[in-house]
Amino acid sequence: MNLLKFLGLFLFGTLTAWIMDMAAGIDAFIDATSFLYVVGGGACYGLIKFRRDEIISIALLNFRQGAIYSGWLALLVGLSAILKNADLPEILPLISIAMIPLLYAYLLSWIILSWFKGDDSHD
Repeated sequence: MNLLKFLGLFLFGTLTAWIMDMAAGIDAFIDATSFLYVVGGGACYGLIKFRRDEIISIALLNFRQGAIYSGWLALLVGLSAILKNADLPEILPLISIAMIPLLYAYLLSWIILSWFKGDDSHD
């Protein structure tokens, strides 16, 4: 385990949590349904792409790609539901909720990519 990678991920996580708290409070960024959809979608995509001969880093990169796809799909589902069911004044606050899956997808992607992509020989 590379200490600099761990330190970078820790600092990034701390910075992200601080920015979220300053922007709207951490509670505004917590949505269990979005998190489960992104993680579940990433896992399903990882299963679809899985081959017995691949190493764990390739499997995690497939999970990462599936999480991104799931985040975008969840955003589209959320926007469709909002635009169908909400009145005009309610739309903007609901769009912020619809974007949370995309946030989760890219945060997971960033963590996985920075931790598992490539080897440590040139870090």
